[in-house]
Amino acid sequence: MKVAVVLGSQLPVPAVKGGAIETLVTNLVDQNEICKEMELTIISSYDSQAAEEAVKYRSTKFRWIKYTVFNKIINLFTRIYARITGTVIPHLGILQTIHILRTGRYDYIVVEGSIQMLSAISGKFDPSKILFHLHSATLFAKPEVFSLCKKVIVVSEYLKEQVSIHTGLSDDRTEVLKNCIDLEKYFRIDKQRARMNVREKYRIKESDLVVSFIGRIDEGKGVRELLRSLAITPGRMKYTLLIIGSAGLSFGKTGTETDYYKEIMALALSLKNNVIFTGFVHNNKIPEMLAATDILVVPSTGEEAQGLVVLEGFASGIPVITTDSGGIPENISTDCAMMVKRDENFIKNLSFSIQDLLVSQEKRLLMGEAGLRHALNYSSISYYRNFVDILYRD
Repeated sequence: MKVAVVLGSQLPVPAVKGGAIETLVTNLVDQNEICKEMELTIISSYDSQAAEEAVKYRSTKFRWIKYTVFNKIINLFTRIYARITGTVIPHLGILQTIHILRTGRYDYIVVEGSIQMLSAISGKFDPSKILFHLHSATLFAKPEVFSLCKKVIVVSEYLKEQVSIHTGLSDDRTEVLKNCIDLEKYFRIDKQRARMNVREKYRIKESDLVVSFIGRIDEGKGVRELLRSLAITPGRMKYTLLIIGSAGLSFGKTGTETDYYKEIMALALSLKNNVIFTGFVHNNKIPEMLAATDILVVPSTGEEAQGLVVLEGFASGIPVITTDSGGIPENISTDCAMMVKRDENFIKNLSFSIQDLLVSQEKRLLMGEAGLRHALNYSSISYYRNFVDILYRD
């Protein structure tokens, strides 16, 4: 079975620059080297490091889209012309992708996460061969585009319901494929050494437990609510909060983001020396950060399609506190995670949950062990098998 996987972003596969979708596709490629059930072609942005990494693969072909300075200039003029005339003109990366797809006779074309790419290629190829892999609940501005492919693959039952609501697509045209994580990346790490290194780097007191947040610092991720919950946590609790991640695109700029920025900083200062902002941390370093973590809090206030960071916490053997956001509830178990409802008592109950785990080492250990068992349901090989099954069912 010949399958082309089309990436719509400028991050490459293999995922040497990180990226959630790119990491998932890399896991798929890795498993195909073992199982060899597909003749894979990956159409990805070019990166010299990724190209070097790609050489090791024997069961996958890589076709590169090069975003040269010339291409970027042409794309700029194309966007200006399109805006003036009101026409839709694909950028050069999409045109290159279409050319590559025309040179191969693929049984299936899987478009990863890009509505623009799906819209551009759908009129060029048999729609019965096109599948769209949707990873986000925020891409419904043009619902008619979803009818341009045979099936939509989604990452949760929640997202399947959202597709039905926003596009009217029937259930038989939507398939759920739960995301995976590379369990070995978390299982093989020297946790004691990683824990010691992270604590030394950020000068965390030996007596403090580490509470971690991982993600973008924007309103939908619940950083403000987490800080507010810690502000009402009794002072005798010994902890350090690690906020692992960079600011959102508009964080700290104009309008409401400025107010949000000021509030985050004020709340962090009110907690004195208990909060550390690490800034951006590469995906490859996340297992080390989690090895140093005692409690992972995923306090999402917006709707998460699945909540991959929750699974990373399970794979690291640490207890997770999260919310009833989007697809998160269908991916957790009460023996390894605490779920807090986003109601009028959200901040108070979030604080109670954190306190509960701060004071009970036994509970932390039991939940961490249960999380390790639960994480086995989200292995790379399971993801690969389910992906192939979806294609064969067609």
